[in-house]
Amino acid sequence: MKTWHPLAPMALIILLAVDPAKAAPVALEPLPVEEASPTWTGAQIVSADRAGHVFFFRGDTFDIYPVTKTGSFGEPVHLETTAAPNQMVHDAVLSPSGDRWLVYGDLAVRLFVDGKEKAVPPIPWKPWSIGLLRDEPVVAVLPLPMGGQSVDINKVGAPPSFLEFDGDRWSSALDMKGVSVSEVLHQKGKLNDVVADRAVYLTSDRQGRLWAAGQYRYRVQRFLPGFHPDLEILVGRGEVHKREQVDKPIELTRTDPAQNPSDATRNPLKEKSTYTPFSGQPVVLDLTEGRDGRIYLLVRTDKGGAALDRFDPGLLRLERVPLEMTPQGRYTIASGRDGLYIAAWSGKEGRWRLSWDTLDQAKWKPVKGCEIDGVPMEEVSVPKRQPAAKP
Repeated sequence: MKTWHPLAPMALIILLAVDPAKAAPVALEPLPVEEASPTWTGAQIVSADRAGHVFFFRGDTFDIYPVTKTGSFGEPVHLETTAAPNQMVHDAVLSPSGDRWLVYGDLAVRLFVDGKEKAVPPIPWKPWSIGLLRDEPVVAVLPLPMGGQSVDINKVGAPPSFLEFDGDRWSSALDMKGVSVSEVLHQKGKLNDVVADRAVYLTSDRQGRLWAAGQYRYRVQRFLPGFHPDLEILVGRGEVHKREQVDKPIELTRTDPAQNPSDATRNPLKEKSTYTPFSGQPVVLDLTEGRDGRIYLLVRTDKGGAALDRFDPGLLRLERVPLEMTPQGRYTIASGRDGLYIAAWSGKEGRWRLSWDTLDQAKWKPVKGCEIDGVPMEEVSVPKRQPAAKP
């Protein structure tokens, strides 16, 4: 006959309290890359080739630092430029083959092949982010023609979402729907709305597909070759994240006739303009394809912390693990042979690594409010495919 023990209920409570299936996921702490590695005040961007070789791009000098097998920095290689590199770098990416860099600085997109700059014609639309799809340049752009209001909007055509470069010229890869160039140029605050809604970061996968992740709204799209939309992932219905406190519009007046107004008037001193502060709050900081075939996204959580999301294209599942870090500004990530690398935007603000073993053993949890092609993730019928291989 079984006997009742007075501590049995307490033991049951303790067991339930530590049930790993219900416990909150443990936050991962990214480990710093070699402390003796060089630092600098300009932009740093981490990128990797298809084989998992990791490199750090130095924005103020156009130097490339390789990460060695021991995790240290090797001797830098300088990209040979046809013009001075002293410009503000906004983005840089290494091709899957590892033989070319695409750099977006100021208002120009520059291509380097085997370490030497190759002439590229001026880009016709305002760049936002860049990528290399099967080693060919792709640029996500805003519906702002280069030349601004001096451009005849009747001649620029429909604004593109992406531009591709065929070696000779830039051409639209996918038209942008529902956006008027005239409204962007002349309607106050319209550009802010377009940036919040359309700004994306780009990456490509081993199958030659383009992935675009919204910077201010959690919307991830996959495009088949030919830029055909193939998959859409939404979190929180893909709504734009906004800062809690938004500054009021600021009225700008000119005190010097030499300050040309945006719209010419007979009396420049009476010309007034309104600056509308941008209210978007970053949600996706960067994305890359992992060594395991999953898409990894560094994200900012609603509470201001950081997390790492991964999407399994075979299982159609988006999972998350929190990170022990507080994001400040922009970051880039890259998939190395030994782990996932994370770099702060400034070369003196830090660089870290998460090993693939650490990520494989982490307690990943499904991302709440996720929809796959308009269907709640928990209701999605998983196709009969093999799950992604372990790294």
